[in-house]
Amino acid sequence: MNILFTSVGRRVEIIRSYKEAASNIGIPVTLIGTDITNSSPALSFCDKSFLTSKVEDEGYIEEVIDICISNDVQLLIPLREDGIYIFSDNREKFSAIGVKLFLSSREMIEICKDKTKTALFFATCKLRYPNIVENAEKYKGEFPCFIKQRNREKDNIGYKVETKAELLAFAQDMEDYIIRPFIDGIEYSVDVFCDFDGNPIYITPRERISVREKEVVKSRIVQDEKIITESKIIINKFKPVGPISIHLIRKEGTKEDYFIKIIPGYSSGVPHSIKAGADSSTAAILMLLGKKLLYKPFAARDRIGYSRYEDSVCTYGNGIYHIDKLEMIFEHSKGIKVVIFDLDNTLYREIDYIKSGCAAVAQQATTIFKEAVYSQVYDELVSDTLSKKPAIRNLVKKFASGLPQKRQFDLTQLFLNTYRNHDPKIGITQETIEVIETLKKHGISIGIVTDGRSEVQRKKLAKLGLMNDSRISEILLTDELAGKNGNPSIFRKPNPLPFEILKLRFGVPYHCMIFVGANMQKDFEAPQRLGMRCLHFNNSKGNIFSKNAIDAILSIKI
Repeated sequence: MNILFTSVGRRVEIIRSYKEAASNIGIPVTLIGTDITNSSPALSFCDKSFLTSKVEDEGYIEEVIDICISNDVQLLIPLREDGIYIFSDNREKFSAIGVKLFLSSREMIEICKDKTKTALFFATCKLRYPNIVENAEKYKGEFPCFIKQRNREKDNIGYKVETKAELLAFAQDMEDYIIRPFIDGIEYSVDVFCDFDGNPIYITPRERISVREKEVVKSRIVQDEKIITESKIIINKFKPVGPISIHLIRKEGTKEDYFIKIIPGYSSGVPHSIKAGADSSTAAILMLLGKKLLYKPFAARDRIGYSRYEDSVCTYGNGIYHIDKLEMIFEHSKGIKVVIFDLDNTLYREIDYIKSGCAAVAQQATTIFKEAVYSQVYDELVSDTLSKKPAIRNLVKKFASGLPQKRQFDLTQLFLNTYRNHDPKIGITQETIEVIETLKKHGISIGIVTDGRSEVQRKKLAKLGLMNDSRISEILLTDELAGKNGNPSIFRKPNPLPFEILKLRFGVPYHCMIFVGANMQKDFEAPQRLGMRCLHFNNSKGNIFSKNAIDAILSIKI
């Protein structure tokens, strides 16, 4: 499953929530992000990233369509409001290539764009809304009041004005505007998430406690039944697809709710609702899987509050940079203190382990299945394993398809255990040993972080002589972080937790650490954004660590 987020910018929390949802569900989901610059922090959390033109540029939609086609995208989620309006105008182009959009109908999105139309929409819902005036000269209401551009696509900034003279001055600088009275009270956002037919799954009101530069900083879940009931009226007429956010103000000292706008996508504060239990990220993935979801009232924990905070990620662009291109980032460092190695295909050749495991299974299979030929079974097991096919399941299917299902299951488990528990025929090269020794001589600490079944990885480390090697200061097996009853895969790369733990154990900053790995798809995402230097070495041919590799590590200038 491939999901594309456009204009990701700083929306790290949304990307992470989808990653966590995919991990919890247990299915592979590739998250693809686009933006106009590779310094956008959320790109560092995407599995794939692409740079595009600005949303308003000619050719932007064609660029996104090309990304969708080349990456087999199933769902597109615009994360910037002006992008929502542009995608709405081009929805047929995406429908033609089989891409679903988290976009409501064109009519409803036009209502969101135009503040006058928004007010009229609330009127059809028989809900309160501030009286709208489109001419400053004719405004007879109270002061203070608000003046804003009528079209949200052009400008989303409002100005609170105190006098008629001030109002007229602002109006002179605006071509098309609306004026509404200032309503003193508590402002709420209602995070709504609906299925593809416009049926609500989550309705979560939030009190907007603090806002900075149009983004919510602090908010609190308030499961107010009146607000929820009023929101259902809007949802019934609006028929949203995916996320929208309804904004209202409850007039001070009253129960009167004045509705002011609808954002036809994910609002800045929606991660608060997700964290509180209204998990729209999980719902979105389940919807793509074809699951019918029902409305979940009060899914978010009531009266719980959240505060957003600034964090820093190291943004490297699209790939792994050479060492000599990172000096500016680490100009305040005193030097490299720690080198962290991946295990498989980095410190040894993984193909050797695969072959030795397949040999053990093939030998056992020829004993059980008299018609099986060792060389043929071995070759097919190796080929299927390297091709990411269910090698052992195919073996059982080939020779035991006529046996009862229980017997087939038992044979599959038997062969799996043989593969996992066999004595691996693997070895560490002399060049690798020289790297480890040279690093230690230069006072550089060494660690290993590896994914995979704990018992299997431990057996590999023992066979390589690394488990009790005094030169290795720390060994972290990510599956062991989940404990006995947890999901062992959730802490595997690209989860940053293993690297955060090693940073604490070594007691050095990230910019004094290097990670050496082999898998470009998952190994480097977390250490990159944490600020570690990354070296890509693939030991599939067994000749990774030459003298040049040693020199590359030791010659780093910081």
